Amino acid sequence: MAVTKQDIQRVIDKLGDGDYTSYFFLPDFDKPSGGVKLAYDHVKAMNENGFKAKIIHQKEGYQPEWLKDYYEQDEDGKFINIPVIGLDEGKLPVLIEDFFFIPEGFPNVMENLAKQNAPCKRIVFCQNWYYVLNALPAGVFWSDYGITDCMSVSKSQTEYLNMIMPGLNIRNVVGHIPSDVFYPPDSMSEKKLQIAYIPSRDGGTKSHNVIKTFYAMHPYFRFIKFIELKGLSKDDYARALRVCALYVHFDEYSSWGTAPIEAFMSKTLVAGWDGVGGREYMNTDNMWIVPNGDILRLALAIGNMVEKYIMDDIDEKTYSAMEEAASMYTKEAERDSIISVHSDWRDQRIEEFNQLISRIPDEATTKESE
Repeated sequence: MAVTKQDIQRVIDKLGDGDYTSYFFLPDFDKPSGGVKLAYDHVKAMNENGFKAKIIHQKEGYQPEWLKDYYEQDEDGKFINIPVIGLDEGKLPVLIEDFFFIPEGFPNVMENLAKQNAPCKRIVFCQNWYYVLNALPAGVFWSDYGITDCMSVSKSQTEYLNMIMPGLNIRNVVGHIPSDVFYPPDSMSEKKLQIAYIPSRDGGTKSHNVIKTFYAMHPYFRFIKFIELKGLSKDDYARALRVCALYVHFDEYSSWGTAPIEAFMSKTLVAGWDGVGGREYMNTDNMWIVPNGDILRLALAIGNMVEKYIMDDIDEKTYSAMEEAASMYTKEAERDSIISVHSDWRDQRIEEFNQLISRIPDEATTKESE
């Protein structure tokens, strides 16, 4: 059946009235993941600020147990303002006016939506530049699946995407770090001369190499303990950052990287790699930063950081720069970026349908020509 101007106008009216839904696909991933939490935060913020959004998991009723530390739940144990649905035998509950967001690591979902000719607007929610090309077949890009839009979590990641996929329509959003969870101790005297860290993504091999190199180059610092922040609850993790005087960041390829910001908010000094995405807020003013993956330079930087801390030679400007960087990621900043980005996409979608409606001949004209 031919599409009429009235059909398209109904879609335009729905978009204008906010009568549409943005769906965010996520895998049923049990292990704590910053990317999964960021999507949940995003959907929560949308629903609290005039948009309708839902998480789509693979199994009906799935809800990551580890997220229960972060969100308020209703009497049925479901997260408030974060509706979650499951895929039903491959059938997607989406309409032409809806939006469907897909993580960068799931080209199979992109391909399936293309094969089904899903009528909704399909957008990649890119949270880690490192997985973009690694996940795609050689020579294949998102445009091959009919996707020309992307939502990115950092400017440095956006620069990378523009280089590998010229013409991609990218909009940036920011996340937030909760200040009621991450904050400095009442007194800096509560800080212990310990170095917190999260193991590198290669199973910890590279991070342990850095630690051993640090001890080998600074044998007089062998009394200092490295505290591994892995498998902790939200509160225990935040408490460890608050207590440790120092933190080392071993992530080589994150697109945002929340741990250094959490350390900044805990008034914990940081040394490490920027992971590319961290270049948005990491610099020589707020941390001891070295080239990604450089084991030797990082071991030296940790030594320099420890020496300055022991000698009480930390410039107050360092702490001020840490606070300034963290101030970029407030709940208000997240809300404002989400409202702006999704309002832009809604307006763009309305314009696309207005252009479409202008190309459809009037029904009366069509009958006369017949």
